[in-house]
Amino acid sequence: MKQPIFILGALKEEINQIRKLMIVKEQFKARHADV
Repeated sequence: MKQPIFILGALKEEINQIRKLMIVKEQFKARHADV
C-alpha cells in the first residue's frame, strides 16, 4: 500500500512546477508585449 502523504507530496511538487512554468510564460509574454 502506498502512503497517501507521499502521493500528496508528489502532486504538490508537480503543481508547483506547473505554476512556475505558467508564471515564466506570463512574464515572457508581458516582456514582449512592452517591446
